[in-house]
Amino acid sequence: MAKETKKSFASLPKPIDLSAPDAPEGKKKGRRSAPDSAPVAVPRDNPEPRRVPIPPPPPPLRPGDFPKKRRPQRPGPMPPQPKGRRKNNMLRRITRIRINPLILNVVGWSVAGIVIIALSIWFVRGLLVDNAFAVYLDDEFIGYIALMEDLTSEAFHEEALLSLQAQRGNVRVRVDQRVTIQATRTAARNREARGDIIARITREGFTFDIAAFAIYVNNEQQALLRTQSDLNHVEFMLQEPWWNENTVSAEFVGGWEIRTMYVCPDETEFDTPDSAYFRLDQTVEQLYTYTIMHGDTLGSIAIQFGTRVDEIMGRNDLTTSNIFPGETLQIYTQMPLLSVRTFDEIHRDEPIEAPTDTRHNADMPRGVPNIIQQGHSGLARVTERITRVNGVEQSRETLEAETIMEPLPHIIEEGTAEPASDRR
Repeated sequence: MAKETKKSFASLPKPIDLSAPDAPEGKKKGRRSAPDSAPVAVPRDNPEPRRVPIPPPPPPLRPGDFPKKRRPQRPGPMPPQPKGRRKNNMLRRITRIRINPLILNVVGWSVAGIVIIALSIWFVRGLLVDNAFAVYLDDEFIGYIALMEDLTSEAFHEEALLSLQAQRGNVRVRVDQRVTIQATRTAARNREARGDIIARITREGFTFDIAAFAIYVNNEQQALLRTQSDLNHVEFMLQEPWWNENTVSAEFVGGWEIRTMYVCPDETEFDTPDSAYFRLDQTVEQLYTYTIMHGDTLGSIAIQFGTRVDEIMGRNDLTTSNIFPGETLQIYTQMPLLSVRTFDEIHRDEPIEAPTDTRHNADMPRGVPNIIQQGHSGLARVTERITRVNGVEQSRETLEAETIMEPLPHIIEEGTAEPASDRR
């Protein structure tokens, strides 16, 4: 085993001296103090370092003292500004205004209080105030709709009826149920559109009857029509043959009656306008007593009633065609099932005779007329109404007579003095 050699401390490397440099005289050695000046990098050409003086520290503060605020140094003279419009410094002035912190606290708490009260009202309203309508068909619940202040049960029921009538071709309907609404509260997800609720009621809820129009002739039902337009079409086709260019209105003479009946649309057989027309446009044999008027002949009477002369003579046991005013004839003719009365208005111009104005003159001899003014007739427009039944005139009346041109009177002057021969 080799013999260990003992090393001495002198052979060890010298430790680095970390202590401060030698302090100047008057200061304790081994304690670092603030140097009078900070070292500055010295260039190699200048062996002496350059030292920057450090200002002395501020005096110590006593209890209760506050540091004095340093006044900013007054700037030097302002450079000359270019002439022009001066900028508005109102914003700077406003930002420099100092507001009392107490006022800021009061305003802030007031705004916060208003916001809290508004949120509380909104929350309470959401919990307690109604926001929907519950829709019922009689006692059966249908659904919820949004709340509307001006909506009533009557208005909602009428709206449902109008929707049903529109779906049935605008015919009148009669329902047995009643639609009502009641204010309530529910979540927004439970509410449905108003139109969807009405469609569900009209499609699945209502049991209804529709108004049909039954045509009766002499208290016997002849046809049953579905709508008012079908009825108007049948009336027009029955009255059209008796109209002319002067006809203003028409009506049926007796036996015609319209009755409104509510029937179930799925269980009733309705007539079409064409089938109802062919059923009503038929003729029946009727007995008519006619009084012969001045100027009548058997031929004119036969044409008037749509029959033949030999038919009239055979019914009345006539051997000749001679007839006299005031006598009566029994005429059997094929008359329509429905007689139509028409009212015609005609306008004709009639002359107005000019009046004659005679004036007497004592200075003129008698019997020698003198025409002062030559007159002329006037003109008047007369409106007459003619009533006909199945084309046969029944009466005529004057409705209005309007003067179009006034007549100019004849003015004649006549003498009243005696002739000279008579005076001798």
